[in-house]
Amino acid sequence: MERNKLLYQKSLEMLTEPRPKYNRSGMGEDDKNKLEKSIRDVFESDDSIFKESFGAHELAGLVGAGYNDVSQVINERFGQTFPLLLSEYRVKEACKRLNDLDHYGMLTIDAIGFGVGFKNRSSFSRAFKRVTQLSPSEYRKQAIEQQNQL
Repeated sequence: MERNKLLYQKSLEMLTEPRPKYNRSGMGEDDKNKLEKSIRDVFESDDSIFKESFGAHELAGLVGAGYNDVSQVINERFGQTFPLLLSEYRVKEACKRLNDLDHYGMLTIDAIGFGVGFKNRSSFSRAFKRVTQLSPSEYRKQAIEQQNQL
């Protein structure tokens, strides 16, 4: 009876003990560093991230790595999931466009959101507010006020 109780307790400990998510990964630190740099390069210089259909599998192809490796590096090195990282970079581009009134001032906020890859207004607004703590319209209003002060 006592033995069964100990086994049961040990089983519970094993189930609740945190295990490293990527403990079977064969990637070393150098591989992760290179992949992180490649991922940053794509997000910072490749306009394909602004296509609505852009996904983690396409990113993996662009950086020449497997999907699981890309996912692991994004989780470990960027501290977030692929969709959150992608929306963050898309919001950064939307901010640039909302600030560039000479080139994008005639576009609606929806057009800018669609132009950076968001599928609908609500996903754009949610992501924008998560990143900037402002709605896109509040952000644009501030951009117009700043330009008028110049």
